[in-house]
Order: sequence, then structure tokens, then C-alpha cells
Amino acid sequence: MTNSEKMTIIRLLNTLFLTLTSLCALAQTVVLPATIRQSVDQTDHHGSLVFADEHRLHRKLFNSVPLEFTSDGALSMHAWMSGIDASLLDSIIVQCSYAHYTYTSEDVSKASLLTDVLSGNSMELIYFGNQEYIIIEEVYTGFLPLPWLSVPENKVAYIQAASCEINASCNAKTDTIKHSVCRMLTGNEVGTGTLINNANEDMAPYVLTSAHPLIKYVRDKKPVNVIFGWEINDCDSHVRPTESAENMETIRLDSLLCYYPKYDLALFSLKKVPSEARNPYWSGWDITGDINPYDEFICVHHPGGDVKKVSVATNVNIGDYNATGCRAPDGDIPFARNIHYKVSKWLSGTTEAGSSGSALWNPDRKIIGALSGGYGSCSYLGDDYFWSLALAWDAKYLNYASLHEILDPDNKGIKVMTGRDLYNKESDRLNGGGSNTIDNDDVSLSRLPGSIRIEADSIKKVDVYAVDGRLLQSLKADCSSVAVIDTSLYKNQLIIVSVLYSADKKKIIKVFTI
Repeated sequence: MTNSEKMTIIRLLNTLFLTLTSLCALAQTVVLPATIRQSVDQTDHHGSLVFADEHRLHRKLFNSVPLEFTSDGALSMHAWMSGIDASLLDSIIVQCSYAHYTYTSEDVSKASLLTDVLSGNSMELIYFGNQEYIIIEEVYTGFLPLPWLSVPENKVAYIQAASCEINASCNAKTDTIKHSVCRMLTGNEVGTGTLINNANEDMAPYVLTSAHPLIKYVRDKKPVNVIFGWEINDCDSHVRPTESAENMETIRLDSLLCYYPKYDLALFSLKKVPSEARNPYWSGWDITGDINPYDEFICVHHPGGDVKKVSVATNVNIGDYNATGCRAPDGDIPFARNIHYKVSKWLSGTTEAGSSGSALWNPDRKIIGALSGGYGSCSYLGDDYFWSLALAWDAKYLNYASLHEILDPDNKGIKVMTGRDLYNKESDRLNGGGSNTIDNDDVSLSRLPGSIRIEADSIKKVDVYAVDGRLLQSLKADCSSVAVIDTSLYKNQLIIVSVLYSADKKKIIKVFTI
């Protein structure tokens, strides 16, 4: 080796050393203020569950340069990031000692990302993409022992709900409607929402909730994560799920469609439909206002952010909720008078912080309202208030739509809407219920991983639509008896398949892909 070659190698090694030194210098640890742990008893029992301190940072996270955050005493950590161009994003990695998450462009909503909550008092963030940097808006340090946090054994460690709460799986009346219920995470707050059907039955992913759990989305543009599948099939409330948060399905809020603080109403759409694994159910509703106050009414909710619980009520009437009111963008305002259903007595269970926004179902399992708040507890089983769907039906605020305009967009005048359990209803039609073949009169549809096979007499054309009406693909079959649709780009999504065949016959089939 010549001296010149030796010098070249030495210069390259020096350059590499300096580069690594620079990267190490850039990698930083940010020490946040210590977190003072609290018990659930110290929280407000009838608002959204606030479980973490907020640390406003607006700090740049540079491409490929890790940034660690620590807070002495914190039980959990997560972050809100903004300024993300999804088209330039490769991945964002968030990790702690016990677990890590990898986020891609599918997880970004309106250039923002709210990460999942990790256990522990430290968290490292790394961004990879073609932007110089993105923005870490806030980091949250948990002061409550959240029930969905994982410990090293990958099991859930904590019990959050009060002792009188009952797992939703222990009441057969919730077997279907519980699959509507989701847990909402907005910044450092937890609430409850419910997937709801609309008069067009197009399976649009609308979630009904209350306005006050979404105030930080409206006021501060903080993203909202909606989590499906947080439940346990056991009647012993002290048995904890063996699966961790990674096994739940998180979907991002896409658009807030209805919002009115004075009525506490809110309804938003999701970025996508919950996957088949969640067995999603679109709950029906009733806006007649006709109730027998001494019937049994049901609420399925996430008290304290815990697994789905069921509360059964009686003695329900319209009442005046004289609380301070709802947190609105311009400050607290009083609720409208006499627009709430008052639950005077819980026969079992109650509501807590984190239950906010949960639905109240009548005996026919139709939604009639959603939770604003109240005074119920295990020691005082009563006086909780749900805003009335019927009384808020046509209420409008600013540029937001009314519930009427979203849930009955063609003004069909429907007063009682049935629920839809699409996947189970399809399965029930098929040869024993477990098949992946859907027989729809003279059209047969077979679901395969990444594709759908259609058989019919002389197929002319097949169109595939998303639930929001977007045309995903169109296929000319030239009068063949078989057509195959490639669904690899949108698996575990609900699609609408339109088949034109024979003498201009048309069949429209809604189906989940696999």
C-alpha cells in the first residue's frame, strides 16, 4: 500500500470519526420536570380522564437524530408531533425500555401524530424521512397508573375502574353493541366514543361522543387517537388482559363534523373503518324522544380508561344539568336547559372520569344520548346526565353540521335507525357462517388474502368503492364468468363492490377485505 493510499484511508477514518462524534453530540437527552404521581381518587370523576402533565416544547426533531426525554417519577410517556409531510415520511420510531412503536404515513392525520402511550419515565424519538426536521409540540408524562400500560412481562399491570364496575362481556345485552365502543385519547385526556350508523347505511366510520372530551382538538388542533378492542372476556374485574396495548387497533380522527358545546354534542369521522378483527358494529339510534323512564337503559364505557364496562340504569327522564357547563374554545359556557337525560338510579355499575361521551342505549339497543357528566359513584348510584340525541338533532354551531345533516343526509325523516353488524350478517348468510364466500343470489364473491374472486353469468364490469364513495378501481371483465379484484393495497378495510353482469343486472355488495 502506497503512502498516498494510507493517507486517503486515514482521512476517511478521521471523517467517519468526526461524523460519528457530531451525531453523538446532536443526540440529546431532555430532562423534563419531575412528575408527581397521583391516585385515581385525586382526579375529577366526571370529566374526561386527565392522566398526564403537559410539557409544551415546540422543539425540532431532526432527521435520523435520536432525542430522548426523561421525567423522574413518570409512569408513562407519549408525544404530539406536527409539521409532518406524510409523503416524505419513512418512519417515526418511539421506544422505551419495554416496548416500541413504528409509525408510517398511514398514522399521520393533518400533518400531526399523537403517539401511543408507553410505560416508564423515559422515551426516545427518532424521525426518518426526507424532511430536515419535524416538530415535537408536546411531551406528556403520566401521573396515573393507566390500566393499559405494559410492564416487562408484556401484561397489563393496573386496575383503574372503581370496584362496582362490571366488564361489558358479563352482560349478554351488550354482546353486539359493545363492538361500537372505543376509547379516545386527546393529548393527555381519555374519553369514550361510539361507532354509529347513518340513514344511508354506507358504513361511514362516524363516531358519536360529547363535545368536552374534544376541546383540545378544537382549540389547540391536537390529534385524536381512537382505540378499538380494549376489552376482556372475563367476569372477574380483577383479571387483567394478557395482551398489551400493541394488540389494540388505533385509528386517527379524520374530521370533526358536528360540534356544539352548549349541547355537548360531537360527531367525527375516522381515517378508516375498524378492521374485521375488531368485529365493528354501527349502532342504531332513536330520536323519537319516546321513553319509558322505568325501562332498563345501558351504557358501555371506558371508566378510568379501563376495559369496556357496562352500567345498567332505570328511572331516566329529561332533567336540567346545572353543572358549570362545557369547556368551549372561548371558555366555559352553561349547557342548554333541559336537554339531558337524567339517570336517577344505576342498577349496576356507574360512570367515572374517562366515561365522558359514552352512549346511552334504550331497551331496543338504540342510542338516545351521550354522557356529559354527573355525580354517580359506587357509593352514590345516580344523577348522571346524557345529552339527548333527539333534542340536539338539528342544533348547529359555527360552520359545523347538525347531527341531522350527517346521520340523515338525504332527509329521509328516519326517526329510528337500526344498527349494522356487517361482517356477522354476511357470515350468517354463508354456508355455516365461517366461510369466506358470500352468495348474493346469482353472484358469488370469495375473499382471499389480497384479492376477491367474483363469479357470475357474463360479468361486464366491476367497480370497487371506498365507504366515502371514492372509486378505488374499475375492472372490465369482457363478459367473463370470473373476475378477480386486487385488494392488497387496502386489506382489512370495508369496500363496496358493484358488479354489472348478464343483461345489465347490477349487484352491490359491502365486504371487508382480508
